[in-house]
Amino acid sequence: MEFISGGRDIGRLERGPLFAFPATGQPEAAALVLAAKPLARVPSAEQGKYAFEHFLTGTLPSVIAALAMSVVARSAVGLPALQRRRGMSWS
Repeated sequence: MEFISGGRDIGRLERGPLFAFPATGQPEAAALVLAAKPLARVPSAEQGKYAFEHFLTGTLPSVIAALAMSVVARSAVGLPALQRRRGMSWS
């Protein structure tokens, strides 16, 4: 199935920005990457239900791994895992 190999390539490309943006303190940019992904890679109706499930189950671990690595990288260099913006509160 061709959509599987294409999904792997896209997954490799998405992990870079999903790691880099939060690691540099720009989680909003990572959110834009996630928002743009469905626009670039939507399984068509002829690929069926399996393609859509593969799309979702492939994205979730990829996103979790990239974000976890960015938190570890920030902690390793002495930065807080989550960066609070000025003027924003967590309440």
